[in-house]
Amino acid sequence: MTVAAGRLPGQGRSRSSAVVNGKSCELGGPPARRLLALLRTDLGLTGVKPGCGEGECGACTVLVDGAPVLACQTKLADVAGRSVTTIEGLASGGRLHPIQQALAEERASQCGYCTPGMALRAAALLAADPDPGDRQIRAALEPNVCRCGCYPRIVRAVCRAAGLLRGPAQQAPEPVPRDAPPLARPGRPWDLCQPSEREWFDILGDGLVVVWPAPVPAAGRWPPGGGAWVHVAPSGLVTAFTGKVDIGQDNQTAFRLLVAEELAARPGDVRVVQGDTDLCPFDIGTFGSRSMPDGGEPLRRAAAGAREVLLTLAAQRWGSEAAGLIADAGAVLGGPGRTRLAYGELVAGLHELEVLSAEPPLTRPPAWRLAGRPGHAASRLDAVTGGRRFVSDLGLRAMLHGSVLRPPVPGSVLRTVDTAPAEKMAGVTVVRDGQFIGAAAADPATARRAVAAISADWERPPAGAADMTSYLRDHPTTGQGWERPVDRSEGDIEAALAGAATRVEASYTTAYLAHIPLETRAAVAAWDGGRLTVWTGCNVPFAARAQLADAFGIDQADVRVIVPPTGGGFGGKHGEEAIEAARPRARPGARSRSTGAGRRSSSGGTCARWP
Repeated sequence: MTVAAGRLPGQGRSRSSAVVNGKSCELGGPPARRLLALLRTDLGLTGVKPGCGEGECGACTVLVDGAPVLACQTKLADVAGRSVTTIEGLASGGRLHPIQQALAEERASQCGYCTPGMALRAAALLAADPDPGDRQIRAALEPNVCRCGCYPRIVRAVCRAAGLLRGPAQQAPEPVPRDAPPLARPGRPWDLCQPSEREWFDILGDGLVVVWPAPVPAAGRWPPGGGAWVHVAPSGLVTAFTGKVDIGQDNQTAFRLLVAEELAARPGDVRVVQGDTDLCPFDIGTFGSRSMPDGGEPLRRAAAGAREVLLTLAAQRWGSEAAGLIADAGAVLGGPGRTRLAYGELVAGLHELEVLSAEPPLTRPPAWRLAGRPGHAASRLDAVTGGRRFVSDLGLRAMLHGSVLRPPVPGSVLRTVDTAPAEKMAGVTVVRDGQFIGAAAADPATARRAVAAISADWERPPAGAADMTSYLRDHPTTGQGWERPVDRSEGDIEAALAGAATRVEASYTTAYLAHIPLETRAAVAAWDGGRLTVWTGCNVPFAARAQLADAFGIDQADVRVIVPPTGGGFGGKHGEEAIEAARPRARPGARSRSTGAGRRSSSGGTCARWP
């Protein structure tokens, strides 16, 4: 290929080009700029994932002339005149690469954040060795981390892909919609008003809505959940709402199958809306393996209630008894002279709301045909083609990116700060709110440079107070370490030891492992007048809503939290970054993104992004 080189007048920047996914692309920016920034910020190739920023996790893996490299460590000067392939360009000629097909068929991902980088490194291995063994696969993929721990499935997928290489090529799927908008915002969050006050049919369209009400909480205790609701549309689409979120564990598939089972609908006709505090039932949080008891059981009852209403509607249509009718595959069967009536036909033109007051008849698990059965899992093609849009991939018009000044040690207190150098930088807005210091700019690099220019003096906690080893070893001292001992004993331990022929005493230690997912904590925030919307990966969206309302002195009804696909959570994402993203409130119409991703600077700043 031809490489054009030259200088931009007065800017001292070289101009060169490379081929990215088969198309010539100018490498904008200084030669030392990282390839990751070009691919994501300039070209919108969000299949390249930011992770640790230090070349340790492999999430940002791409291919340069067929060899795997880390985009966060590769400079633009290193790719000038070369060919770059991202996950978006791995399929060719309208056909999937065998590793993409194999990863999807083996369901070799959980949250899917590591999958693009893993697929590209595997593709490079298969190009060099079309029939690798397990040992070769593990060695080749060792630089890439799967925080969810799907390694056995990934190895099986590479072995499957090797077999597919010897067979016919596979047709690539249709492009996955990248920016599907959420449902319209109601006037007031549905969990904060009565069912009769909700704009069901304005937002969801005609049809039937069935609500399983929230249980009455015990005195002094939060309710685990706020019930469930199901909408059946004239198109036959069934929309179920739950307050639980899916952060890679795929409870969405389980919910979809439970609703399809109880409603006697086809799984493909059921969609599940989760993690939207304006539209979903209240939920205390997704943790402790409580999705099925706290979310699945209410959904079963709402779906079963909808089935009973549909049977009644069909009986009224036919002038028969509902007891003699059968619901199956999205239709009611058994009417005189007409054997089948689709759900969509039954609800066409209706605006019917049914709030259940008693438990409907449920299908006993031994009789299940869908739930708990293999073969009905959702497709993972969006994870292997780069179509899955995580929080850190989202963007809004007129988006600002931000960087947050972090303390050098947990518990440090900011004494003095000089933000003047950052404020003098073109296009930079410094945001200060008490101990919070951040800089917002049109691109992440400028925001990071602004934070690096800020001088801060911190009062650190007393020596040893931040020592993690001592902190953990001190439990269960009141106010320190864990809340309770982690051992359990029965019987007379001392007597047993005194009578033992041999007594062995030893202490064992292991390295502290930080609770960090590959997609670090991220949030996108948008103010619209006095109302705030935040997109964030979060286990507790309703708690985050309350925190945001408290932080900005607004009513919870004016805060909407939406949880998009999230790169792992593992119980540790609680929404604190949502407040950071929403800080630039003083700017009318400001939209901001905050993430914990990026390199740590000498000033203690950690890259954050505000759209």
